[in-house]
Amino acid sequence: MYRLARQVCFLVFGLCLLVAGLEAQCPDGCRCSGDRIDCPVPEALFNLVGCDSKKLDRGRLENIHEIKQLCLTQNRLLSINSRLFRSFLGLRKLDLTNNQISSISEEAFESLTELQGIVLFKNNLYDIKNIFKRNTKLTFLNLGSNQITEIGENDFENLSNLKYLDLTSNQITTINPKAFEPLVNLRYLVLQNNKLVDFSVLSYTLKSLRVADFTNNRLERVPKGLPESINDLRFGKNNITKIGKSDLKHISALQLLTLNENQINSIHDNAFNGLDNVKEIWLNSNELFTLPTKLPRNLVKLAINSNLISRIERHAFVKSPLIEELTVETNKLTEIEPEAFSKLSMLKDLNLQSNELHTLSSGIFKDLPNLVSLRLANNPIATIQRRSFESLPSLHTLDISYGELESARVQMDLFREMPNLQEFNLMNSPGLCKSLLDRVRNGQIEVTKSVQKIDFRYNILKNVPENIRGIFPRLTTFLLNNNAWHCDSNLLWLKRWLGTSDITFYKDKTPACCTPSKLKGQLLRDLSDNEYLTSSAAEYRTDSNRYAEYRASRNPSSLEKSQLQKARSSRIGFGTNVAVRDDSNERKRRRSSRRHNRRNKRKYSRQ
Repeated sequence: MYRLARQVCFLVFGLCLLVAGLEAQCPDGCRCSGDRIDCPVPEALFNLVGCDSKKLDRGRLENIHEIKQLCLTQNRLLSINSRLFRSFLGLRKLDLTNNQISSISEEAFESLTELQGIVLFKNNLYDIKNIFKRNTKLTFLNLGSNQITEIGENDFENLSNLKYLDLTSNQITTINPKAFEPLVNLRYLVLQNNKLVDFSVLSYTLKSLRVADFTNNRLERVPKGLPESINDLRFGKNNITKIGKSDLKHISALQLLTLNENQINSIHDNAFNGLDNVKEIWLNSNELFTLPTKLPRNLVKLAINSNLISRIERHAFVKSPLIEELTVETNKLTEIEPEAFSKLSMLKDLNLQSNELHTLSSGIFKDLPNLVSLRLANNPIATIQRRSFESLPSLHTLDISYGELESARVQMDLFREMPNLQEFNLMNSPGLCKSLLDRVRNGQIEVTKSVQKIDFRYNILKNVPENIRGIFPRLTTFLLNNNAWHCDSNLLWLKRWLGTSDITFYKDKTPACCTPSKLKGQLLRDLSDNEYLTSSAAEYRTDSNRYAEYRASRNPSSLEKSQLQKARSSRIGFGTNVAVRDDSNERKRRRSSRRHNRRNKRKYSRQ
């Protein structure tokens, strides 16, 4: 094996030197005559990455008969003539990735009757007419990232053994209705990043199709004639406006359906009838006002972020009791009826971030025995009622961060309802945080041994009650930085705790004093005990204006939501960094303002 590898290395090296016009010895195991190389090496893989295209175009490889796999990537090939591969009779795999091929002779692959896979990814092909008509054993064909605009009726003629067809990132606008008719064994059809508006799939011929990817086209409706064998169907980033009663009919094997980033405003009540094998549905970034009814009964994951849903009604998911992950982030939710999530006994992850929920009412999360993670960040929650978190024995993580109302209140010992809670996040939720700490101070919170991580950053806290150490005896992380600490005798215990405990108390920024003014900016842990004891009493004003520097400057959830809205309204392409674009515009505005000010100064100085 070592000898064969060495021979291939010498051969590649020799070819590249010949191309550069240098004289070199004949590679070991080869016969050389002038500029001709004859290397009868029976390698399974022959790699000519980056060698000169002119040498290859003149057919200098014509005597290598026994190669099974040939790699010619990253060359400067402009075309493939009829002679280049005529001696590769046993070739099974050919990789021509990342060249500049714009034309291929109809006879170029004619002699490659044993060929099973061709990769023409990242070239400049405009059409593929009559190229593969003799390659009847072909099972893998990658034509991604070319300039193909149309698929003709006979482009895949005789390719009955083809199983994988990748047409990603071309300019395809038209596909002949009979183009896929010969592909009776096709399993993977990838058409993402093209310009398709509408076309039909032949369900009676594509009986083996498993994956169909139409992501990022211009489809205005679900294509007709989808075969029932498909189990992975992707329509993300198109212009679909509705899902009709029969659009998905008969696709009984379907397991994954993606409809994200369309303009869907309605889904027929019976659109998912018969789709009992569906496990996952993506409906993110559409224009739905209500949750779909009659979801597939075996559904495990539903993502419906960034829509316009304002309400979740009682028993909304009763027909889909196996859901484990439910995401309704960035909607307009103002109300969740009691028992809305009832019967979801398998639910593990519930995400309700970035909505408009004001009250967590009693029983809102009832009957969720397996819920592990509950995310409620970026909601204007004013009240958490008693028994809001009742019967959540498995809850591990609770996130109520960015609930920025300072008047918000907690009405009970919420930890009693979540006996196994480990992570609790109240970052930038000053009202809820203060209300909770008042209960701790008054002895209204029982000892909670399960909690290991608490996040109280950005809450304008001046101090915390000393008995909090006894309430949460197993803390490993207690994030307290970016608060308005008043460093007097009431905070001396915290200074000592910071210095003697193994707990992590800050992230990115060490807790520092805000008041009194003589100690502002000093780190809590660096002050002497005497400096704490001689400090004046705190003035307990916690309004946002006075302590703006101790509030989080940006809410990640809100930023993501605003970026999405801007992108959708301006129809920016997928992947565009809206924040970068906005920052650039702001910099231009500032430069223009500075130029205007300088002109005015020069004008006044002359006067």
